[in-house]
Amino acid sequence: MSAKWAPFATASDCLVVDTSAAFRDDDDVPLVVPEVNAAAAFEHPRGIVAMPSGPAIVMLPVLATLHEHWSLTHVTATSMQAVTGAGKRGAERLYEEVSALTGHPRIGQMPGDVRRYVADLPDDSPFPAPIVSNVVPWVGEHVGGGWSSEENDIAHELRDVLALPQLRVAVTCVQVPIVTTHMSTLHVSFDKKVKPDDARRAIVEGANGAIVMPDENGTDWPTPADAVGTDPVWVGRVRQVESNPHTLDFIVCGDNIRKGAALNALQIAEMLVGSGATRKREAGRVDGVELPTEPTHEPPAPNPEDGIDGEEGGREPVPPRTTAIDDVQAAHQGKAGEGQRTHRSRPGQLRDAGALDVAVVRVVEHTAGAGGGVDAALLGRRHQLQFVEELRSLQLAQHASRHAAILAVLRRRRWPREGRRARPAGSGAPIGPPRAVCTIDA
Repeated sequence: MSAKWAPFATASDCLVVDTSAAFRDDDDVPLVVPEVNAAAAFEHPRGIVAMPSGPAIVMLPVLATLHEHWSLTHVTATSMQAVTGAGKRGAERLYEEVSALTGHPRIGQMPGDVRRYVADLPDDSPFPAPIVSNVVPWVGEHVGGGWSSEENDIAHELRDVLALPQLRVAVTCVQVPIVTTHMSTLHVSFDKKVKPDDARRAIVEGANGAIVMPDENGTDWPTPADAVGTDPVWVGRVRQVESNPHTLDFIVCGDNIRKGAALNALQIAEMLVGSGATRKREAGRVDGVELPTEPTHEPPAPNPEDGIDGEEGGREPVPPRTTAIDDVQAAHQGKAGEGQRTHRSRPGQLRDAGALDVAVVRVVEHTAGAGGGVDAALLGRRHQLQFVEELRSLQLAQHASRHAAILAVLRRRRWPREGRRARPAGSGAPIGPPRAVCTIDA
């Protein structure tokens, strides 16, 4: 669907945010995770911005933060994927197999008994083996050398988004019988020596939408049952092999429907809409596609009986439009009396996460003026302290989640840019903001 309809959207001056795999291998379509490479979203020759797969999106914000400090050299990952990674049919198949096993409490104790109970189900499973009461060490198609397409795709996406084409990556994908939320175990190597405590602090301080679980006692770590329905990437079990100070082992966990898909697309769309990103027009064409002729619309004639907005006999006054900061404040003020947390989690998780006191935020702004766009800018140090103060007051005083607070503070003001770069020669004249930014998931 994306491959068919995205060109029609771009030909009508829309910027397309595509959540499918249709354009992930296209060199003219940037692969974007806003916390990692937001600037890439503004370099879209075809008018399309793509996203990595859900497992890669969950890993990337944390890997990018660690790479900034210690320079990644090798990533070994085991991706344990929820059935919704295969779409709606994946969840339906799990439910069908669960129903087939209902009433058989001793199932799974004899060879082949699970297969016998699900044998009467329709032969249209998206999985190569029974998924209920089972773990399937294969996701995707065979691509040679014993690797699956999903494993190769994740490795490619990690290199692409991190801009590390020589990064050594080995991924094993495993299908697990849970509905939503991917979890990955990672063994990563660095060029520099690293300490687990320093890594935890770097992740906490990074603008990566991640929350580190305090796991000093080995009892507080994220699981899919806790992370489902939440926006952040959850990190836990950060540890190190004593004989190798250049490595770390940890787990990451994130809702594949939210951060792994919808939230990432929304973040990209908000950046593009808020920045006034432009397309390039040349002789009535965009990206080589002829633009349709646009009909002219005459404004409707005024109705004398309407009067002036808000006056007697006229239309009702329009209520003031609330901003993102108003929405966040109202939502958390309403919940404060009930003692609710923003994210569903085990007791104690967000008490520590809510005490985060440092945030360095990457802000990318893009303008259509003569000066061109803006490089991927790191919020200047003189503005970091101001940002952190606003974030702390909102997050701690009103019990807002760190993710919601960051978005609210970013939307509250237009943060300064750090530098400009010249518009490339022959780039064409800007034609103004797109009519819309659309997302396609198919």
